[in-house]
Amino acid sequence: MPSPLHRVQDPTEVVKAIKLGKAALYPWEWLPPDLGPLDWAHKIVTYGTLLAVDIGVNHVARFRLSFAVNPAMAPTKEHMALAMAELEHYRDVGHELMPTEQALLLAQRVPRLAL
Repeated sequence: MPSPLHRVQDPTEVVKAIKLGKAALYPWEWLPPDLGPLDWAHKIVTYGTLLAVDIGVNHVARFRLSFAVNPAMAPTKEHMALAMAELEHYRDVGHELMPTEQALLLAQRVPRLAL
């Protein structure tokens, strides 16, 4: 069974995690009504620039999510696929993800961080 996904609200914490080689997953249903995936990407890249972290962002329309990684320390494709599959599992079972201050979980050896 997949481990819980957690939200992190502080973009600085997200960028610090990306710097360490974790991925930030952002499901589009978490976007505020007045923002889109490109707005989120701009925000993360801007914080990355301020903290001297190179960040690459991809938008995956098929899974309705965006993710950001450090290109120099990106998770493997297998880890990213597992993280996206875990998110799909929660969507399929209708699990409501609750905001939490717990930040970086590495359950199942899958680096992930959700904004």
